[in-house]
Amino acid sequence: MLFVGPVRGSRNSGYPTPETGRFQCRIACEGAIGYAVGTMKKIVAIVVGLAVLAGLAYWGAAHHVVRTDKGVLVLPKRYLAAGDTFADARTWSSADFDGHSDLKAALVSGGYEDLLADLKARERQAALDDLKNRAAGMARDVAGQVAAKAEEVAGAVSQTATEVAGQVAQKAEEVAAQVSEKIDETLAGE
Repeated sequence: MLFVGPVRGSRNSGYPTPETGRFQCRIACEGAIGYAVGTMKKIVAIVVGLAVLAGLAYWGAAHHVVRTDKGVLVLPKRYLAAGDTFADARTWSSADFDGHSDLKAALVSGGYEDLLADLKARERQAALDDLKNRAAGMARDVAGQVAAKAEEVAGAVSQTATEVAGQVAQKAEEVAAQVSEKIDETLAGE
């Protein structure tokens, strides 16, 4: 038996037929183009997304964003670096700013040295208040110790006074007894 292939122009031949030829070609051609366009859209979206991420990374490496009690500050960095990009300095002390020298220099060069001066003034005032509270506590402790000593001395004095009063009373009784004897002798001799 001879092998007979599909007839040219039939549906299964792979060749366009007069009734469906152009339509099938159009579907095949548009599908390929549609696939290429869809792939290009994805590639362009990825490239644009990477460009936006790169821009954000560059901006972050070039700026400090500092949150303070007065608001949010955006300051330029002296050089590109990933460190100290975002900082919440609301609870920082002067020592914390000293540990972040680039951020401190950016604040000074940006005209925000008053923020650092206010922080120093608040720290000085807090130190003075702490010193006052400690001095008042020490004064209360010393006053309590003096009061305890005074009570102790007063107790000793009152004990001594009681003993002296007891001795005086005993001597007074002896003198009264002697006077009474003398009076009795004098009256008896008369």
